[in-house]
Amino acid sequence: MDRFNRFVEAISKVFQVIAGIALANITIYTLLDILMRALKRPFSSTLDVITLSGAIVISYSLSYTTLKGNQIRIEFLYERLSQQAQRKLFFITRSISFCLFVFIFINFIMLGLNYLKKHETSMALKLPLYTITFALSAAILLHALVLLGDLVKTIRKNNNG
Repeated sequence: MDRFNRFVEAISKVFQVIAGIALANITIYTLLDILMRALKRPFSSTLDVITLSGAIVISYSLSYTTLKGNQIRIEFLYERLSQQAQRKLFFITRSISFCLFVFIFINFIMLGLNYLKKHETSMALKLPLYTITFALSAAILLHALVLLGDLVKTIRKNNNG
């Protein structure tokens, strides 16, 4: 299982870098679009680029954020619980989240296959939507694997003490 966790963490780091590049892309593209608008020559694909980049930033940074424990928690409630209750709550929330992300992953794959079948594209850039959907589904699957790793760690901690 340690090899699995190292693999998931390595892929999460790569996805985090991709998310950072997408965030930089949003900043640069927005700046260039503002400059081009001042010159009365705005980009026609701004909505596509910013929307796609935003989706990549959010989905590709999710797994690394969870690995590092930087997600938002309800601390005032969580800290008042006993250690055992905290572990149980953690296990329950991770279990529900894992099931939810597996469900989302399956639906994204089905959506991507539907886009592929119908040859749907984005409006301005004419990017095939299935490629975007499959790229986002990879991030969703990775997050589900992070949650699975958390579940296994929690079970091991409970069994060892």
